[in-house]
Parts: sequence; structure tokens; C-alpha cells
Amino acid sequence: MLPVICIVTFLATLSGGLFAIYFKDRLHFILGFSAGIIVGVVFFDLIPEAMSLAAEQYSYAHVSAIVAIGFLVYMILDRLAILHGGLS
Repeated sequence: MLPVICIVTFLATLSGGLFAIYFKDRLHFILGFSAGIIVGVVFFDLIPEAMSLAAEQYSYAHVSAIVAIGFLVYMILDRLAILHGGLS
């Protein structure tokens, strides 16, 4: 079973790389779409689970406020890193 998983992983990575090379001129759209998918997974899958786990100690409003503040801090840091040419 392990060799099958390795082959499928290799083929998926290879096809993703070839896709990126083929659509090099539209790569910013592809990266934006994939980032949106990741944010969607967080908001529709992980956050409801986090709220159900935290429901014993915190209210839904408290967990939602922490998520919103964390997202805003991330966005501010991301914009500042872009404005200043990166954090390196």
C-alpha cells in the first residue's frame, strides 16, 4: 500500500508543478485561489471544531473575537511585510 501512496503523491506533485509551469503567466491567480481555499477550510472546518472544543470554558463570542483579532493581526503583518519588501 505504501508504494501506491508514494506514486500517487509523486504524480500529484508533478502534475501541480507542470500546471504551474504551463500557466506561468496566470500564477498569481492560481496562488490567490489556493490561498482562498486554505482560508475557506479554516473558517468552515477548523473554527466550528475549535468553538465546540472551547464551549466548556469560553463563550462563542469570545472565541469569535479571538479568531477575528488573530486574522486582523495576520493581515496587518502580511501587508507590512509586502510594503517593506519582506521581513528578512
